[in-house]
This record gives sequence, structure tokens and C-alpha cells, in this order.
Amino acid sequence: MVIRGSTGVLEDRYKGRSPVFIRRDDVPDDVYNQKGITGHKFTVMPSRSYTIFFNSTLGKSPRDVQFRPRYGLEQGDVVRFALCLPKTTTSFTVYSKIPHLNPKRYLDPMEVGSLEEVDSDDTMTAWYWNQTTGYFYFKFYSPLEMTDPDQECPGDECLEWNIIRNDGDDDPAICDTPVTPFFMKDRNARVKPPACLEPASPAGLGAPIESGYQPPTHAPGTCGYARASGQ
Repeated sequence: MVIRGSTGVLEDRYKGRSPVFIRRDDVPDDVYNQKGITGHKFTVMPSRSYTIFFNSTLGKSPRDVQFRPRYGLEQGDVVRFALCLPKTTTSFTVYSKIPHLNPKRYLDPMEVGSLEEVDSDDTMTAWYWNQTTGYFYFKFYSPLEMTDPDQECPGDECLEWNIIRNDGDDDPAICDTPVTPFFMKDRNARVKPPACLEPASPAGLGAPIESGYQPPTHAPGTCGYARASGQ
């Protein structure tokens, strides 16, 4: 996932100085960052959710943020994000090329009233601003299949979300409410290993070892072997 912007701590002068922090919502104590040269790049897992924070020690909160997933987001994969922004914000503009969201062409993103509605949406157009907690929620859903390992994006169609704050201040955002993790059941059933109830189980990892077992000894060398080895 590449996170870019042109204002606040996402200005070019802050690149390489850890302006963005990210945490996975089911392990909230594990906050990490990765330095970027052309953007702020993070590795994320499908079927999980993440919260994004901006480093308030560097500068102001950004007014524009772009999210663009890259390699690995395959057909049916979902990743949800919560973006921590100033709670004084009341208006947003959301647009993207894929999915086709353009307010000027009446392809409006869908503002919903709860996180549950974001989680249940399968159009990738829903977003939810919780002004009380300061989280802007949205998610990526990949409708296309990765057909070539050299493709940068599935179907050569790169998804994106562009989020612009139309008002509010630029003071550091404070979001201290835990985010409910998002989980999506595996599309494919996992193969379970054989059960091992006790060391003497007749099968699986507990299969008994034959008593008195001795590995076979090496057979004596042949005439050809003896000649080749000088014996």
C-alpha cells in the first residue's frame, strides 16, 4: 500500500522522516512505519483492517491523502482502513479513477452512517466519518484477477482512494479509541493436519517408532568402485 499527499506531514520535505504510522487493528500495540522515497509504502494483509496515524511531531495534519494498493491484492481480497483526522472536519471530497468515483460526473461515493455499513458494502464506494472518534473509514475490494506475476495491479487496473478535507483545522489529530478489527473468512477451507492425541497415536505426528530399528549398512564397493578409488 502506497500512501501519498501534498499537504501537512505528507509534503515532500518530510519523506524519509516517518510521517506515517500504521497498525493492524487486531494487534493494536504493534505500530510500525516504513520510510519512503517516492511515497510511504506499507505491507498489509488481505482480510484485515488497519489504522493510519500521522506523525504530529513533524508538522500539520494533511488535507489530502491518496491510497493506492500495489502487488498482491487479488480478486476478492478486502482491506479496510481507518484514517485518523482532525475532529473539526465536517466535509470531505472523495474521488478515484478506479473505482469510478467522480462527484462532477454524478458518480458519488456513498457516505454511510456506521462502520457496519462500510464492512457490508461490496461496491467499494462506501465511507464513514465518525467525528466523535476522528476516524474516516473506507475499504478496498479487488474485483479483478491477477493473471500475470509481472502485473503491478490485477487486470492492470490499479485501485485508489483520494480523500480531501474541505474544512476543519490542521492541528494534530488525536484518536485514542480502539478500532473494531475487520475479519473476512477464508475463501478456501484450510487443510487440517492429522490429530495427535498422545505420543502413541497410531497415525499422524504421534505415529509410534519401530523399536529396535537400525539403519541399513552400506553395501561393499563394487569392482568398478574399487578401481576408480584406487583400492
